[in-house]
Amino acid sequence: MLLGSTLGCGEKRVELPLDTGSESTAPGTLVTFPEDVLARARRMTLSPPEPDPTNRFSADPDAAHLGRWLFYDPRLSDDGETSCSTCHDPSMGFTDALATQPGVARHTPSIWDTAYSRWFYWDGRADSHWAQAAGPLENPREQNTSRLAVAHLVTSDPDLTEAYELLFGPLPDLSDGSRFPPQGRPGQPGDLQTLYWDGMTEADQEVVTEIFVNLLKSIAAYERTLLLGETRVDQFVAALETGDPDGLAALTESEQRGLRLFAGSANCHFCHAGGLTTNREFHNVGLASLDLDYGRFQGITTLLGDEFNGAGRWSDDPEAGGQRLDILVQSSEQLGQFKVPSLRGVSATAPYMRDGSRATLADVIDFYDRADEVPSVGHREELIVPLGLSDTDKGDLEAFLLALDPVKPVDVDLLSPPESPVP
Repeated sequence: MLLGSTLGCGEKRVELPLDTGSESTAPGTLVTFPEDVLARARRMTLSPPEPDPTNRFSADPDAAHLGRWLFYDPRLSDDGETSCSTCHDPSMGFTDALATQPGVARHTPSIWDTAYSRWFYWDGRADSHWAQAAGPLENPREQNTSRLAVAHLVTSDPDLTEAYELLFGPLPDLSDGSRFPPQGRPGQPGDLQTLYWDGMTEADQEVVTEIFVNLLKSIAAYERTLLLGETRVDQFVAALETGDPDGLAALTESEQRGLRLFAGSANCHFCHAGGLTTNREFHNVGLASLDLDYGRFQGITTLLGDEFNGAGRWSDDPEAGGQRLDILVQSSEQLGQFKVPSLRGVSATAPYMRDGSRATLADVIDFYDRADEVPSVGHREELIVPLGLSDTDKGDLEAFLLALDPVKPVDVDLLSPPESPVP
């Protein structure tokens, strides 16, 4: 997000001499950074993500292996053709490259680097990877399966049975169709599958939901392995501490000017902060959409009522999971606010914005430069004002954003299913 402000008077400036002879930066080029901008740039570092306390399998490689299989398995859908990877396609930056899906008002976000996320979905209505994974599976507009159907799949497929039992212990006997119908899920009034579910005893519902949750936590363990790795921006930021000339030459002069804008007068850093380039929170950027989407305001209501939230029955650490929920405050200021996405690997995740309404990064930069749209819900962040960027400024910002692509290719084994669900 690009927010307008100016630099204060009397600031110290730091000059970084780059005398490397590289093709991308001319020998002897002096790139001038104000001291406060340099300090923000130095904070753009990224440490390894911490395990999820609500999912005791979050760092388990065998769980990640099973989750990788499940992520690409189209049998986890009512039509047998739709998997998690249908919308989160690895060849498209784990998006679907569509502005929106039919009947869905929001663009499919990438799941790269979401091991760092505090909240999931554009409105933050889930607080963990595994809670998020439940939504598409049972959503009638997405995979449209049910936890009963998924449980029956696991118990009927010998390989899935073996993989599951290696991790979670023996599966229960679901062969009695009067107790365990072929399909069934809660929470869909008027839905035949919910009628089946409501006809089960509470104890049998618990048996099925436990299987479902264990599979969700496996999918989460896989998704947490999807890390982009080092970028040229990371190399440059590391060199700010060491003075390494090769690292300082990692960014071209244009990209460095883009960083100076990003962390300085364009004030992108207010929301796209730190090494992840997101403060992991929610803002109303003033997007004029045709739909009335209440964003974070409604997301909090959904989150607190979610059976799979971090404080709930299925969390592996309800106390830790509940600490974040306890401090949530819902207010009208959150109307129309949406989660700030990470910009790492952003070149592969077009189109942009929560509704996919901007086709290119240049379009996004122009949107913030003009800051003249009236949001359909709520009010725009007060700090977002017209920037008056020159064409050169816009080109430099885009060049910097493209430098947030990974330096090395991601492990290709992560981008397709394994040969078997069994580790």
